[in-house]
Amino acid sequence: MKILLSAYLDHNLGDDLFVDYFAEHYRDHEIHLICDDYFILNPQLGKRTNVTKVGTKQAFFAMVTMDALVLIGGSIFQDVPAFYKYDYLRNALVTLARLLGRHVYIIGCNIGPIRSKGGKRISQYCLSMANAISVRDSVSTALLESWKCRTPYLEAADLVFSYPFRPTHHRTATCKRLGLSIINLRRSDRETNSYIEKLTDLAIKHLESHCDHEVLLFGFNGGNENDGVAIAKIMAAISRHGARATPYQYDPGTAINDYLTLLSNCDYVVCSRFHSLRSEE
Repeated sequence: MKILLSAYLDHNLGDDLFVDYFAEHYRDHEIHLICDDYFILNPQLGKRTNVTKVGTKQAFFAMVTMDALVLIGGSIFQDVPAFYKYDYLRNALVTLARLLGRHVYIIGCNIGPIRSKGGKRISQYCLSMANAISVRDSVSTALLESWKCRTPYLEAADLVFSYPFRPTHHRTATCKRLGLSIINLRRSDRETNSYIEKLTDLAIKHLESHCDHEVLLFGFNGGNENDGVAIAKIMAAISRHGARATPYQYDPGTAINDYLTLLSNCDYVVCSRFHSLRSEE
């Protein structure tokens, strides 16, 4: 079977895990991943022999030869006017797939918040054209119910929690570690500064209260969202404790299992990004 796969990517750990898990689960099928040729896939994805990149424009031509279109995971239904052009492209591809008689599946997403009539129409159209939907939270389920969505849907755990992770090594260090999952907020200056101050204060108080502990700062997105920006601000603020604070930015070259191992070897984790909940083995 040939599957055209649409995912957020952007060098985001959670989305790379979605794609890697999907490609492994359907390892006997051809996966054609929508991303431009210049986009650098994580090495673990790049080594998947059943995964082939197909450009955004070429995806429309490729759809003719596909058996199904899959839209996978994350917050892919949001009411953000700046992203409407991508939503329209997605809806056009979904329309083409259905006109060609292909199945469309939406897996592991959440919906909203959606406040405008335009944003509601864009999302409702895509959801109504799918053959089946799975959402990862009760709020999205309630929204589909309130919209009287006719497409079959169900609520299921996020795909990341099914990822077959095995630590590459077990920690030998005796000092305890606090892991902080950091997100580069794109909110008002007041909200962003408040968030940075809160995480900085937490890190400092922990290090001062536990002289033999370490703090690891994890940035899950190394793409456009770039969590490294927020991490740099926190590291600058706790510079006097620098020897016991270490940043770990996920980027295109990061080994997925090594990164997850670092996270799972923390004794405590404060989760800003949802997928940092995957820290437990």
